[in-house]
Amino acid sequence: MLTKPQQDMKRPIFSGHETFPLRYGWLKKSYNAVLHATMQGFDAKDVFSNEAAISEFGVGKNMVSSMRHWCNMTGILEENQLTDFAHAVFADEGFDPWMEHPMTLWILHYHLSSNPQLVTYYWYFNINNNLNLDRKTFHNEVMEYCLKEGLKPPSPTTLKRDIECLIRLYMFKTTQNNDDAIESPLTELELITPLHKQGYFAANRGAKPTLPTPLFWEAVFRFWASVAESQKTLSLGMLAYQALSPGRLFLLDENSLIERIYDSVASFKGQVEWSETAGLKQLELKGQTTLEALIQMCETQVQDVYRHEI
Repeated sequence: MLTKPQQDMKRPIFSGHETFPLRYGWLKKSYNAVLHATMQGFDAKDVFSNEAAISEFGVGKNMVSSMRHWCNMTGILEENQLTDFAHAVFADEGFDPWMEHPMTLWILHYHLSSNPQLVTYYWYFNINNNLNLDRKTFHNEVMEYCLKEGLKPPSPTTLKRDIECLIRLYMFKTTQNNDDAIESPLTELELITPLHKQGYFAANRGAKPTLPTPLFWEAVFRFWASVAESQKTLSLGMLAYQALSPGRLFLLDENSLIERIYDSVASFKGQVEWSETAGLKQLELKGQTTLEALIQMCETQVQDVYRHEI
């Protein structure tokens, strides 16, 4: 179920959202519009650019552009085509067309935070080691990261807007009016929390009770396949701290990772085991088990959760 948009690190993305975070209903409306256009023989890329888009979506021109951006970045669209993920979740008979299950929110977050094209998001969830941040420090750190990685840095204004959009996408602000406070569904994940110190916010590292266990394990095995496919073991350190690890992407600390593994690794009896030998904590593949088979198993379990809980 976890897929990522096509990536091109030669073209980092800092704009396209028009300063609007993802809003409730946008992905389903966009899915319906693109599906209808495709069935009528029209080019899907025109759905967001033709003159009728404003009236069809009921929002302004900039918001239409933002809707297209979020469809591309969350894995709904790839090269102007609806993805398998989009059909599975957002079709009328799909698993969760109106995003009522936290599974969908976690999948969308995974797609955003694991995409290195989205430099601001990728840095915050994969590189950032600060316990607390303010906007100025965030801005400076991303600029330094761009220079270090040889990426063309954005203008200060563009980066400022991108950072503000990320904060509004994830952080619930009790000081806003009710419409603005709940504008983004991803605030439900409670990944970023405001601090009493004015202007500061923190990554909410720790247990994530709404993160479905099959999705957690799918992320584990996909990470394992991407960084150590030929190895039979994967250390706690890699699971917790390496870029694209479940610890990074889901903001799980070591204790939360260990607790999650303890509670559920038995479901892979004979295939995966957790070991603590001579102070080394790690997952081990057993027998002829392959990561690809485990990923497919988790995908089936993710679908089962959708079927039984919605």
